[in-house]
Parts: sequence; structure tokens; C-alpha cells
Amino acid sequence: PFIIREKRARINSIFARKHMICPCRPGYNQYRPERRSMKMELVNLKTFQLREPLGTGADPYFSWMLTSEEPDTMQVSYRLTVCVDSREAEAAGNCIYDTGVVEDGANAYIAYRGKPLCAGTRYGWAVTVCDNHGNTATASSWFETGLLTAADWAAKWARSPIRRKKGKPGFGR
Repeated sequence: PFIIREKRARINSIFARKHMICPCRPGYNQYRPERRSMKMELVNLKTFQLREPLGTGADPYFSWMLTSEEPDTMQVSYRLTVCVDSREAEAAGNCIYDTGVVEDGANAYIAYRGKPLCAGTRYGWAVTVCDNHGNTATASSWFETGLLTAADWAAKWARSPIRRKKGKPGFGR
């Protein structure tokens, strides 16, 4: 038992030196070294589980992933905005949907609940996330709707100006 206690004490002192842990220092935390500014970002922004999709449906849902250098980072709240054109975004006042700040850790299958979307239009969306350490990150992406109703399809059949010969019966024509 004495040898085991001695080994544990030596291991603890090595660990303390490596991570600069000092139990007599104010704000001492045994498991987390001194806090410094950590990088946090949003990645894998998707609409309908696709990155920047073309020809989507009328009821999109959004998802994103949070990455951080700081351990034990979790999303606490988010704000999602959808604007008519991805280049003009919020600055031009083209926002058609704004969730406001939502106190929730959800980051997948966030449904669009705004005005009906128009066919063949590019929409930009941006999300701002706050984590449990007080850090914020913002990222944006876009999607483009397809032809949503039968009235949107206005094409006519293409016909060749060249006349075809009628085949004889029994030859696959």
C-alpha cells in the first residue's frame, strides 16, 4: 500500500507540473488549465442535409455543427435568419424569416416556418450560435428552390423539323 501511494503522488505531481496546476492559486480548477480565448466556428451548414443545394422543395430544414478548441463546449442558443438573396443578406433588409434568439441546443432539422418560398429563387441563410462559455460564432450558406408547382413548368415539347419515315409493322417501329 505504501508503494502504491508513493507512485500515485509522483504521478499527480508530474501531471500538476505538466498542466501548471496549483491548488493554492485563486480560481484553481483541477481539470481545466487557465482559460484563454478559444476558437469556435460553425461547420457543415446544410439545407435538406445537402451543402448549398439547387432545386430544393418549399419547406427546407437546416443543420450545422459546432467545433471549438475549448473542451466541453455545447450550444446554448441560436438565431437563424433567411434572406431573399445570399449576396445582399440582412444588410438590404430582404430577410423573410428570423427565429429570434432560441434558447435550445438543437442544431439539426431546424424547420423553416416563414413566408412561402418562391420558385427558382436563391435564398441565403445565416445562423449565430452562443455556447456555454459565452463565445459566439456566425456562419452563412445558401440554397435555391426548384419549380414548386405545376404552373411553374412552362416548357413545350421539342420537335424535330426533319420528317421521319414510317417503319414497317413488325420491325420495332
